[in-house]
Amino acid sequence: MSETAARRLEIALDLADLALDMYEAKIRREETGLSNEQVAERIATWRRTRPGAEDGDGEGRSVTWPRPRREPVRG
Repeated sequence: MSETAARRLEIALDLADLALDMYEAKIRREETGLSNEQVAERIATWRRTRPGAEDGDGEGRSVTWPRPRREPVRG
């Protein structure tokens, strides 16, 4: 991976962390009586159920995993 690609990945991961921090702040602002554990559970639930999360955020069509193995063609 080139240095530029590595840096872009680092930025993307930093932005993902920032997004989670912002979502946590939103939850705490809107529901001030929640414990730390309740906030963590809300975040975990959101990550599992938000739009796109059901299929792993991938583009294209869903496939079963692991994919079934095909027998090699013998000739």
